[in-house]
Amino acid sequence: MTQEQEQQAATQPEVAESNPTLGEAQAMIDQVVAKIGLDPRKVEDSHGWRHLMRGDVECHVGITRHESGAVCFEALSPLFCLPAAPLLRNELCDALLRLNHSATLEARFSLDDKWVVAQVMRPIYGLDADQVLAAIHTVTTLAEYARQQLAPCYDLGLPDVPLSDEDWPAVVKYYGTLEPHARAVMSRLLEGWSKQEGVIGIGQSGLSLTSQGEGHPILADLRPGGLIAIEWGSLSRTHGLSAHDVEYFKSRVPRPPKWKSTESSAHLRVTEGFTLEMAEQLLDALQWLDATLQGTSSRPAAVEPAL
Repeated sequence: MTQEQEQQAATQPEVAESNPTLGEAQAMIDQVVAKIGLDPRKVEDSHGWRHLMRGDVECHVGITRHESGAVCFEALSPLFCLPAAPLLRNELCDALLRLNHSATLEARFSLDDKWVVAQVMRPIYGLDADQVLAAIHTVTTLAEYARQQLAPCYDLGLPDVPLSDEDWPAVVKYYGTLEPHARAVMSRLLEGWSKQEGVIGIGQSGLSLTSQGEGHPILADLRPGGLIAIEWGSLSRTHGLSAHDVEYFKSRVPRPPKWKSTESSAHLRVTEGFTLEMAEQLLDALQWLDATLQGTSSRPAAVEPAL
């Protein structure tokens, strides 16, 4: 929805009485949607909400019943998920409360499960078409502000993993070095490793996927900027893996476009070419390696040389 379409819609006369019924309020929404150039039926979801776009911002409008029983008009824009880090989440909630006090007019920032949303909600009593259009404009303007001013600081795509309050600042710092795609890949790795009951190591400049075995050796080093380092030269020298097991592990590690390897290590640069499927492949390889170090994996049989 462009600003020109909003201005055109604003010049239209009112389309409902000051005390509309539920059906009349829904018809009012549809007339406003139509006047800004959209077919209400084509933007309707399975719950009867209309989904509009204003630039890159999505706005949902519809009729809902408040927990008090009141029938309400609502316009909302989903922004981003609450950050997993407690300190970051607390800072964000403090910022949202301060903005709600002085900067959001009749709108508000609120929480819907794990999502931060920009929202206008009011009873349908007294609702008119100008107010429907104004609510859409206010919510999308607030959402644009949030994307520009709040998302860069708080929408880091942090992983959903159990960490202590003391560990989260290092994770936040590390994610600040990553591009959005690298954040998604690293979160897939960290969440997958956590579900396998693996150990997530916290370093001064990065993170690591660490074995549950004795001494907790680092299996993959997650370095700033989206670089994954695997030191496989130490697997035989330090941890006693057979040459056959080392070669088998190497064969299971994915080869993304930005891949460099030597006899002692491999460096995997997480760019757009490093897919989430590759992240799963790497997790499988590391899980096998962890189990092998603990002596609980089924090792592949060595191939006898042909004589």
